[in-house]
Amino acid sequence: MLETDAYPFIGSRPMRSITAHDVLSLVRRVEERGSPSVAIKLRQYVSNVFQYAVITLRADSDPASVLRGSVVKPPTENARALSRDELKAIFRQLPTYKSKRTVIAIRLLMMLFPRTIELCRARWEEIDLGAAEWKVPAEKIKSRRLHIVPLPRQALSLLRDLQEMYGDRGYVLPILHSNRKLPHMSRATINRAIDYMVPDNPEPITGHDFRATASTQLHEMGWKDEVVEMQLSHKDKDKTRSTYNHAKYLPDRREMMQVWADWLSQLETEALDGAALHGTIDNAR
Repeated sequence: MLETDAYPFIGSRPMRSITAHDVLSLVRRVEERGSPSVAIKLRQYVSNVFQYAVITLRADSDPASVLRGSVVKPPTENARALSRDELKAIFRQLPTYKSKRTVIAIRLLMMLFPRTIELCRARWEEIDLGAAEWKVPAEKIKSRRLHIVPLPRQALSLLRDLQEMYGDRGYVLPILHSNRKLPHMSRATINRAIDYMVPDNPEPITGHDFRATASTQLHEMGWKDEVVEMQLSHKDKDKTRSTYNHAKYLPDRREMMQVWADWLSQLETEALDGAALHGTIDNAR
């Protein structure tokens, strides 16, 4: 951790010249790439180095000690199903958000309900627009098996928009600033955008909540548990079976994903129509 996230930036400097602001920059860089827990550990490791340096007379103080609490460790992510009203609140804000790329990422998360990091790391060679499939490699997924995500029409349209914007090589959601640590969009970028859109929501909303939302709604629609679970790519305890069943229930999953995308489209229409009606009433007063 120190070798990758600290030494390249402050390793060549005299220890007495390093300030709390310098250490904070290191910590924030890690936090912004979507790794707050790692950022907390980095601050502690830097602090340990400086404490030893103080004891051995190589430094006068520990600049990292005053940064304790500067990064809040996120709670264990217990995803929750969002209500229709919460989804509508997001839909009403999407058209006005400053970054079209981030808006597309949020739409794809809602529609395809992968783990957020899986979408952030998606590459164009995994996407087959002709077959309408996203094949997530086993090494990039928690269940450690190839995972097929059928792409509904709405998702294909969004992906083609991204192709036109950034090309079809490398990451689907590439980073736009060369000075950033990650080559692709981070989870933090997505979660900050959602928080910006619905700042007054009683409970924080993260990209991971879209998985629980899809699971809850699809079960309520009557889709079989095994079809929903397969699409969520939940880990199968039978390791041999899990290696070979990535295409299981695929026709049902294709149909389900299109039904889900259509349900979201209808909900967005209701949200925007409701907002327009509210604005018309306000203007008439």
